[in-house]
Amino acid sequence: MDRVSSETDERIALLIDLVDAAIERKQWDEAYDQLSQILAARPDHPEALGLLAHVERRRKRSQPRLEAERRTVTVVFCDLVGSSKMAERLDPEEMQEILSWYQRIVGEAVTSAGGLIARFMGDGVLVYFGYPHATGEAPRQAAHAALTIIQQIGERRADIVDTYGAMVDVRIGIHTGLAVITEMGAGNRREVADVVGETPNIAARLQEIAEPGTVLISGETYGLLAGHFETLPRGPRQLKNITRTVAAFQVVAASGVAWRSQRGDVASRTPLVGRTSEHRKLEAIRDHVVAGKGRVLAISGEAGVGKSRLVEMVMTETAAGWPTLHAACAPHTQSTPFHPIGSIVASGGRESLHSALGIRPDDFSSTAAAREAVLDAAVSWVLGFAGDAPALLVLEDIHWSDPSTLEFLVRLARRVAEKRLLVVVSLRPELQPGWFKHDSVEQIFVLPLERDLVVEMIGKLVGAEQPPAELVDWLVDRSGGERSSSRS
Repeated sequence: MDRVSSETDERIALLIDLVDAAIERKQWDEAYDQLSQILAARPDHPEALGLLAHVERRRKRSQPRLEAERRTVTVVFCDLVGSSKMAERLDPEEMQEILSWYQRIVGEAVTSAGGLIARFMGDGVLVYFGYPHATGEAPRQAAHAALTIIQQIGERRADIVDTYGAMVDVRIGIHTGLAVITEMGAGNRREVADVVGETPNIAARLQEIAEPGTVLISGETYGLLAGHFETLPRGPRQLKNITRTVAAFQVVAASGVAWRSQRGDVASRTPLVGRTSEHRKLEAIRDHVVAGKGRVLAISGEAGVGKSRLVEMVMTETAAGWPTLHAACAPHTQSTPFHPIGSIVASGGRESLHSALGIRPDDFSSTAAAREAVLDAAVSWVLGFAGDAPALLVLEDIHWSDPSTLEFLVRLARRVAEKRLLVVVSLRPELQPGWFKHDSVEQIFVLPLERDLVVEMIGKLVGAEQPPAELVDWLVDRSGGERSSSRS
């Protein structure tokens, strides 16, 4: 009995050493397992009991944990049509090559549009837009990505037919709505464990009823696209395992609408409150331009604080009646040089950028000399558009601009004072280029409204003297404002 006890003591001493080593390496699970062995042999071992409390605390703190968040998200389901039949007649390696090709196209389109690939499921791909970073552009980004996928598959379909003898196509479903997103992880190491709610289910069911080569969206997503896309109504649909009827629309193409106020969205209907100082500054800038000293106005602020509303006020009040050019940048065009400039030219009534600028299509090559030619021609064209009367150029969301367009703005800012031209750009505050310090550049920083101003705005919008406090708190939180009712 003494020999057995001695062997147990020796084993426990060895385990205590291993526990100490595991704690030093912060291997809490390993330390816990070894302490469990010690206490199984000696339940009252004082040192093991003392270490166990410490290890349990650290082990619990370091374990991945689930955190749920309720938020609006746009979910996209993409499916490779007929993949099961293809798999029956193709060699497994050939089928894997087709799947890799398809997943690469989807991945590139989603990433460039600002989406998150949640899961590859063989022939299916699950995608989130508006997560992890919430954005009002999520439905628009999702639709652009979907159309890009359809286009890319179509352009390369003949290669797949020639190589594998297989006809490939995709169908896509998109829905925007509330969901509970469960994150797993600790500290900076987090990943999406699941998205719970009817939102992913509706997207999946829309994908199932979409025709090959088409994108089908819900009525909720359709309402949020607000004129950015050409669509066809596909009627109310009863989707599998969805109790309510869902309105369905097919996305055909991007409409080309660039400026936010063209879309007839909520911004154009929102009463302007609490912006007296901004209004005075706009009047002073207008006076400078009318006097022949052009200006660049940079309207900066976080998403949702009212930049678009101020831009609209410039259009409808400050520069009402002026000849106008307008365009917008977007996540899916960041890698396309001069894309907004092409839209600006189109808004001036010209069909092609190179014909408007008086340069050859070859000048759009990637050489430095060609880029210089386009930049100089673009600046001269805009200045020429201004003429002798006051004119307006609006370029929204330049935080999504390509480098060539930003360089165009640098050069325009240097020469804008030559003309009666007001250049208005909107952007988020993370972009603060050095050329903003130029004498011709004015800035307006749009800050969130305080609570009492939010109450006033909602009251004017819905005709209620005292809107529900919960609604006000929600809007204040979403816009980053203060719940305090005091004004500074």
